[in-house]
Amino acid sequence: MQQFLENLEGTTLAAVASTATLLLLVVLLRATALRQLRAAELPMEIRRRWRIVLRNVAIAIFLAGVGVIWADQIRGVAVSMIALAAALVLATKELITCITGSVLRTSNGYLKVGDRIEIAGVRGDVIDIGALTTTLLEIGPGTSIHQATGRVVVLPNSVFLTQSFANESFAKEFVFHTFVVPVSDEADVKATEERLLAVTREETEEFRAPAEAALGEMARARHIEPPSAVPRVWIQIVAPDRIELTVRFVVLARMRGRVEQKILREFFARSPGKPKAADEDA
Repeated sequence: MQQFLENLEGTTLAAVASTATLLLLVVLLRATALRQLRAAELPMEIRRRWRIVLRNVAIAIFLAGVGVIWADQIRGVAVSMIALAAALVLATKELITCITGSVLRTSNGYLKVGDRIEIAGVRGDVIDIGALTTTLLEIGPGTSIHQATGRVVVLPNSVFLTQSFANESFAKEFVFHTFVVPVSDEADVKATEERLLAVTREETEEFRAPAEAALGEMARARHIEPPSAVPRVWIQIVAPDRIELTVRFVVLARMRGRVEQKILREFFARSPGKPKAADEDA
């Protein structure tokens, strides 16, 4: 170690001496050239131009010489700086990705407090947005239940860089909600569909006008055609003896589970041979 320090000290002293010698030589050469320029019978404009050229050449020669003289020291400092930068990047990688994810999430404007989203296998309502984390009140379990589980999930904002997310509250407080009603192939599918659609329209009529206004505002902001807020029922054959009716309607996000239960209870109450169910909130 002592030998290394002695060699380093000797190298530095030699570099300083060489730099001083180079500076002296450049100054002497420039002074000699200026003396020759003053002795020459040239117009004042040309002399001024050559003075500028001589100054710039002298500076360039000095800087190039300093670069050559101190090349080893500069290389060592550069290597140290690169190693330090790499270490800092590795040590703060998660912090950098979280901040970058926060910038991405904020810049696109697709997420705000109160939205219901699904990301990285987690579904819930956004209750806090920070520079490093986003906090969700978990909803579930699964996608067919719309009740709070009582758990709070804190996600690092880096997930917005690596995961796509679905925002179920894109049209402000209104959302599109779907659920499935299985039907036997022996049942009267057309009558069942009409009954289910009629009940859905009755239970969601109060949301139609405000939902259409919210969807229209969202469509204008995003320059797209507004989706229809009219309730619909699709028929799907999922097996030779099984048919599914998929219902879609627009509803307030916080009331989707409650309205779904009201529709199902009223639908079964009106079904032939079915006892009337109690009208309870979900």
